[in-house]
Amino acid sequence: MVRTEERRIYMENRRKTDRYRERKKIYNSSRKERTKELSRINNQKIRENAFIILGGAFCKKCKLSDVRFLTVNHINGRKDKNETGHKLWRKIISGERDIDDLEVLCLNCNIIHEYTIGNRGGDNRSEIRQRRKIRALSKIGTLECKSCKTDDIRVLSINHINGHEIKVTERKCIGHRLYRAIDCYGIDVTNFEILCMNCNILYEYERGIRKFIE
Repeated sequence: MVRTEERRIYMENRRKTDRYRERKKIYNSSRKERTKELSRINNQKIRENAFIILGGAFCKKCKLSDVRFLTVNHINGRKDKNETGHKLWRKIISGERDIDDLEVLCLNCNIIHEYTIGNRGGDNRSEIRQRRKIRALSKIGTLECKSCKTDDIRVLSINHINGHEIKVTERKCIGHRLYRAIDCYGIDVTNFEILCMNCNILYEYERGIRKFIE
């Protein structure tokens, strides 16, 4: 009788513990998502405020004003490789960073600027990669953005319609590894389409891969 009573108490306490653990798991999960959302909102506000300090939330060259693909460009080239993203935005807002050599550009204009000042291209390796990129994109379709029809090869990229599914060894097959895989190994290209950098980012926002708080 004593053992039966002990067993009953044990099972009752165990059920309480299991219910507690389940509630805690649900709470932690919702709290984690809420924390992510608050962090996303905060970073987005910091980014937009940095754009305003730099003259406004629009591309200085093409005048596009969709903040989803705007970025801070280093006019004379980036000297510090770590001076990007949140760190740079916070320095701009706090006044720690001189802003005379900074401007707001869209991703397309940013890449074109890097080619113009010599940060991209110009050497033999870059020329080989550029030719390989052209051959790879030609196997996917016409050398223009499927969405906005821009045909500047410098800003064209491959969009994974169904996400990054192809890997080389244990790494995602993206960038130059992907161009090489298409050009040299003839991998299936039915999951790919050609988009410029701006439209590629917009595609990720529209599909929920990236989140933007209105």
